[in-house]
Amino acid sequence: MMDYLSILLSDISTTAGFLAQKEYQKRRGSSMAESLKYSMLLGAISAVLFLVISGFTVECSAYSLVMAFLKTVFATAYLLISFVILKKGTLAMYTVFLMSGGMILPYIYGIAFLGEELTILRTVGIAVITAALVIMNAQNGKKQGREIFLCIAVFVLNGLVSITSKVHQIDVRAINTNDFIFWSSLIRALVCLPLFLVFKNKCKVVSAENKKPILLIITVASVMTTLGFLFQLYGAINVPAGVLFPLITGGNVILSALAGRIFFKEKLSKRQIIAIGVCAVGTCMFL
Repeated sequence: MMDYLSILLSDISTTAGFLAQKEYQKRRGSSMAESLKYSMLLGAISAVLFLVISGFTVECSAYSLVMAFLKTVFATAYLLISFVILKKGTLAMYTVFLMSGGMILPYIYGIAFLGEELTILRTVGIAVITAALVIMNAQNGKKQGREIFLCIAVFVLNGLVSITSKVHQIDVRAINTNDFIFWSSLIRALVCLPLFLVFKNKCKVVSAENKKPILLIITVASVMTTLGFLFQLYGAINVPAGVLFPLITGGNVILSALAGRIFFKEKLSKRQIIAIGVCAVGTCMFL
């Protein structure tokens, strides 16, 4: 029961992180400089949080550092792409690509390489959720090639993040979860720092009265995103990938669509409402 509670908390926290990112983007725009600044500060704040949580004593291993670096590269890449997608697209559209990649690719990996069970009901559940994602994304008609490419890239990159996290968690060489998040966050900040310095002159000048809420937004995003990943890692310890990631996907698709409507007045079409219902049905097939 606690494993599934962790998954629910991960969905709620991750959705809150999406909302904070969207708010930051509304205030600061979607330039590469702002994207890198957001990612850099996100990592730095998360690293400080987990350094405090660990009592300023952090474990380290070569294996975990390599896995943290891979996970961070994939996660940072899709975060930068997300700024481009969310510039014109809705939170619901972005989430369906992001979370479906985080579900389908590790599901296939778990069956192919981890010996996880392939059942008829879960296979049907995957098909149902996939259909829901297609229905939701079809609402805007034919999309431009560049937008499709970026969405596919997000799909693949988040799938690789999920696979990397799962592989690390089940390996005997893995350090504890808190320390893994600390190193992942620190590496994110260090990777983005030199890139930000290259593009920083393109950042908008922010007045003193606007700096405080922006820093607060990034802090909220950092805390929520970190908690979401933390709860997901805890769930990944005992929950098979074939169950974990569909639940993460279904929960985030539903919550993000509703949150986008409530907080940013993003319209939910009939297709989206139907897709959310279908997605919920498919997710239940994994319980």
